[in-house]
Amino acid sequence: MRNPTPGKNPFELASYIDRFPLFCQWLYVDLNTAFLKLTGRSSVKRFWTLYIFSFIFLALLYWLCEKLITTVLVYFCLMLLGWLYVAVPCVTCGVRRLHDMGKKGFLAIFPQFGTFFITVCVAFQNIPPLPVVLCIAAMTVVPLVFMSLPGQKTANQYGPVPNDNEPLKG
Repeated sequence: MRNPTPGKNPFELASYIDRFPLFCQWLYVDLNTAFLKLTGRSSVKRFWTLYIFSFIFLALLYWLCEKLITTVLVYFCLMLLGWLYVAVPCVTCGVRRLHDMGKKGFLAIFPQFGTFFITVCVAFQNIPPLPVVLCIAAMTVVPLVFMSLPGQKTANQYGPVPNDNEPLKG
């Protein structure tokens, strides 16, 4: 069998990334190569693509763990590892998103408190009192709404305007 992509490794996903739809390229780059990149800017579309993927990923992981895992410790560890897999790229993409608005990236960590809180509550099947839930929800939703605002239309101290038509180079 001949190699369908000469000069590229046929067994490596990165060899085929340029054939994927643009949002899949963004996800691949954000989750696998640029997950620690705290410099530059990110668009609203790219930010929400990653966040929606992370919510779907965690829901699917929860469903699989619910069906297949019987031990609470293994269940919690898998949920925690799944959360960490998407939490770090979400924070770094959030930092780049805040840079797009000309702000410092400190607020990007707060939505992950809510995601971690939900992960722990689901794993141990224990819902805390309503005031605690409302406080965590506010800490999660307010920064997400803030990060959904449009960015600056010109270059700022964090870099040029993000281009939605090309993937971020890791």
